[in-house]
Formats: sequence, structure tokens, C-alpha cells
Amino acid sequence: MSAGLQSANLQNRRFLPFIFSKIRLQLLFFRLCYPIIIMPNSEQSQSLELKDLEDKLDHLIEQYHSVKTENHSLKIKQEELVRQKAKLLEKTTLARTRVEAMITRLKAMEHGA
Repeated sequence: MSAGLQSANLQNRRFLPFIFSKIRLQLLFFRLCYPIIIMPNSEQSQSLELKDLEDKLDHLIEQYHSVKTENHSLKIKQEELVRQKAKLLEKTTLARTRVEAMITRLKAMEHGA
């Protein structure tokens, strides 16, 4: 993916909650301007559909925030695991060096004796 597409994708993700909020506000405005009591049956069903859409949008926003929080915690956990791996690799390298040095000394002692 090119840098331009990544940047555009990142910007879209940042504005996603605002887009959802704007749609939700528009739905609420529509419902306030056109109350159910005055509407004929077909318009009442449309209003119910709007309410259903609003509920689904609320659920989607909740899921978005939940996934965003989970993603953040997973990134933190991944960073910690990467640090732990680096420490373990360093310790393994140090242990390997020491063992190789001991083997070399043992071989030298064996040939010297």
C-alpha cells in the first residue's frame, strides 16, 4: 500500500467516530422535526426504521470504540513481548558465547594435558 493510501486510510479512521456522530445527529434531527404522532402509517414505519437504524448505528459506534480499545491494549502487549524477546535473545547469545568459551578451554586443557 502506498504512503498516500496509508495516510488517507489513517485519516478516515480518525474521522470515523465523527462521521457516525454526524449521521446520528442527522437522524435525531429528522426524528425531532417529524414526530411520530403526526405521521401517517407509512411515515411511522419509516420513523421506526430510522429508530432501528439509529440503534444499529449506536451499536456500531460501541463496537468501534471497543475494538479500538482492544487494539490499543494489544499493541501495548505486543511492544512488551518484543522487548522481552530482545532480552531473551541477548541472554541466549551471552550464554552461547560463555558455553563456547568453556568448550574451547576444555579442549585446550585436553590437548595440553
